[in-house]
Amino acid sequence: LEHICLPRAHCALASIVNAFARAGVWDEALFRHMSRVARMTDPKALKVNDCAALVGSFAKAQTRAGARLRDGALFRRLSLTVQAKDPSAFTPRAVSNILSSFARAGVWDRLLFKRITRIGLNLDPGSERAPFRGFKAQELASMAWAVAKAFGSNHKEVAWIRESGGHKLTESFFSVVADEVRRRGWAEFKNREIATLLWALGTSSEPCAGTFEEARRDLEGRDLSRLNQVDIANIAWAFASAR
Repeated sequence: LEHICLPRAHCALASIVNAFARAGVWDEALFRHMSRVARMTDPKALKVNDCAALVGSFAKAQTRAGARLRDGALFRRLSLTVQAKDPSAFTPRAVSNILSSFARAGVWDRLLFKRITRIGLNLDPGSERAPFRGFKAQELASMAWAVAKAFGSNHKEVAWIRESGGHKLTESFFSVVADEVRRRGWAEFKNREIATLLWALGTSSEPCAGTFEEARRDLEGRDLSRLNQVDIANIAWAFASAR
């Protein structure tokens, strides 16, 4: 790879890193080399999906057990790159992956989180003019988790602003998430996604008692034996914190 001009083959750059990460082959020398290449690449040449694949792969690489790799420079460069992209270039999957990867890596760039969250809230709302319609269940859960990690109860910075009757109305991020979860019904979500969403909603100061009551009824009919200890703890904490 050192003999290939990867800065000109930007699609291959993201694909190679992503392939090594998916295979669980953590060659740190390779990742350091690919980081240097990514930082040399013209930001305009990197597509949003390429950036999402890169941050996702490096987040996994540097948070695995025993990892020595730390690459704040790459995350800072990719943060500036994705913030400069046109909102129309984003998909629900890219929004979710970028936010959850930065949160997983512990890189708390508030400008990045605010911009990408707002892009996600306004992605292709369709005729109903409501957020998250194009998000899969896992993407919605991952985005909610990332925003909760980044902002906690201080999430008014990423509120959804909509127009109604010529007036601008503001709804909090987690109120919008709770509304979307209730619209879909908890049955659409897998056990881990429920644990993630409940934890995220529990961090907010929003009154979500109705949402938690619906979740309780759904959970009573599920086999929760496959949940790991973290998921069980998150569910218990969320119900204890619910308003």
